[in-house]
Amino acid sequence: MRTKLFLSVTLILAVICAAENVNSNKLMLRKEAAKYKTISAELACALGWAESELTHYRDNGDVRISGKKAFGLLQVTKYHELPGMDLRIPRDNIKCGLKFLDQRIRKREGNKFLALIDYNWGPGATDQWLDGRRKLPDETIIFIKRVMNYLSLH
Repeated sequence: MRTKLFLSVTLILAVICAAENVNSNKLMLRKEAAKYKTISAELACALGWAESELTHYRDNGDVRISGKKAFGLLQVTKYHELPGMDLRIPRDNIKCGLKFLDQRIRKREGNKFLALIDYNWGPGATDQWLDGRRKLPDETIIFIKRVMNYLSLH
């Protein structure tokens, strides 16, 4: 009985901690998005949801790192790391990710759909898709759907 109670309490605490981390990450995303005219708080949170379900760390406490070496909450690569920033730190990860998204939105003249494809797949690949030289990959289609689903709910 004690073991079951201990496991139940442990599970409840883990769920509470995870919810607090998600809420903290959403707050950081909203604050950073407020610095950009091109990015709404909702879009920033949708990006975080699509990339990592608004979590920076895995269940074991390690920073999320994709197979393509993208780090953390916004799955930012070292290529987009700003000077003095560390992608393993949530606040820095958010600053670098939203800075890159802002750059892409500006480059795409406000077209957030194309900017999100750039963010996920890379600007060069997006250009090749627009020219008809490449097919949009399933991973990017799923990413865009996740962003749009989040936005439709918030």
